[in-house]
Amino acid sequence: MDKNTILISIIIVVLAILVFNETGFIDNVIEPLFQEKVSIATNQQHKLYLKAESYLDYFSLNNNIIRSDAINIVKGCEENDKSCFINAIYNYVINNYRYISDPMVGENIQFYNYTKYVRAGDCEDISILIGSLLENIGIKTYFVITDDHGYILACANELDKELLGQQSNRYSQMVKLEKDSLEFVPFKYIGEEKNLNLDYGINSNRLVSVFVVASEDEFEFFSQGKSFTHYTECAIEKEFNKNKKCRVGEVAGFMIKNEYNGETELYLKINIYQHIKGNVKFYNLGGRECIVLDGTAGPNSYPGYEGNINGIKTAVDLVSKEVFILS
Repeated sequence: MDKNTILISIIIVVLAILVFNETGFIDNVIEPLFQEKVSIATNQQHKLYLKAESYLDYFSLNNNIIRSDAINIVKGCEENDKSCFINAIYNYVINNYRYISDPMVGENIQFYNYTKYVRAGDCEDISILIGSLLENIGIKTYFVITDDHGYILACANELDKELLGQQSNRYSQMVKLEKDSLEFVPFKYIGEEKNLNLDYGINSNRLVSVFVVASEDEFEFFSQGKSFTHYTECAIEKEFNKNKKCRVGEVAGFMIKNEYNGETELYLKINIYQHIKGNVKFYNLGGRECIVLDGTAGPNSYPGYEGNINGIKTAVDLVSKEVFILS
């Protein structure tokens, strides 16, 4: 082979390499799996963002009526206690709203006022409700969307992890009291936790007194006019309507005294907060601690509960529309 033939062969090979590289042939041969994964992830993220975007206009971020609703819900919290605000709003929604799926045909998205009116909605509707309440009292929130679910992240510079991540067990009971009678109402709690946050209230047509005790023996002392031991910070004495929040250890029940010279009816409303050990999900976004708020996880759910969610989780800032992929 002469020099001219060799030169021509080299030129042909170089041109072939340039042509194949321009068309992406080499890249496609060398890195097909890598590029496919990137492409699929990017497309999926984009689809989720577009899906989230369709809900963003339904959040009300500056509304005096919603702000008034939120202020009323958190009225038992200390000033600017954002962890307490988050806890109060989440538990209020969990205990007062229920999950109802979309119609069989089409997507139905509800504004805050409609969800408040019907007290029901799907995961996105309840998320719109929670996010709107929180944003209107200065809590930073993100809307998280997946292939088949939606929920909220509520954020602050620092969150009280002892307060948050507690399961709420709520029940109520009507008690009828005879003239000058004493009644013992057993504590309906079957968990093993011995350090609970108790939030209870009374609504009575007459004056009553209520004492929370660790043992039913205390009721025997009480009924015999003897001295007895009780959780003093939980006591309600000679009231018609009253709410109390207190920390208790082991609890046997409520001792109730009719302070009226006649029959009395008492509505006793009880909420017990049990701290969940582990399985409380936090994220860190924009330098803030954020806790998961899944408004359709069920009545025994708690702040921080995140179920088995598969696939990409896309979090969208409700104000800036900035997007984060949660890991």
